[in-house]
Amino acid sequence: MNEIITSKGALKYRLPNIAEGYDYLCLIDEVSTAKDIFRIKHLIINKMGPLIRYKELGYSSYEEVLEDKENMRNVLSEISDNIFNDILELLAKKN
Repeated sequence: MNEIITSKGALKYRLPNIAEGYDYLCLIDEVSTAKDIFRIKHLIINKMGPLIRYKELGYSSYEEVLEDKENMRNVLSEISDNIFNDILELLAKKN
C-alpha cells in the first residue's frame, strides 16, 4: 500500500492490479499533445476512487474527495501520475 501525506493525514492507495491496469491502459489510446495528457489525467482521476482509502481520512465518498480542492487537488494529481507511470510500465512490457 502506498501513501501520501496530506493536511488531513496519510492517504493510502494502491496501484491498479493487472486487470485494472489494462482497463486504465484502454484509456490511453494516443498521447501526442499536452491536451491528450490532461484528458488522460482527467480520466484516471475520475476512475481511481476504488484505489484510494479515503474513508480513513473522514470522507464518505470519492465524490467528496473530488470536491475538496484545497486539500486534495495536488494529492490526486500525484496519485494519478503514479498510476499513469505504472500503466506506461505495463505498456512497455506488453510490447
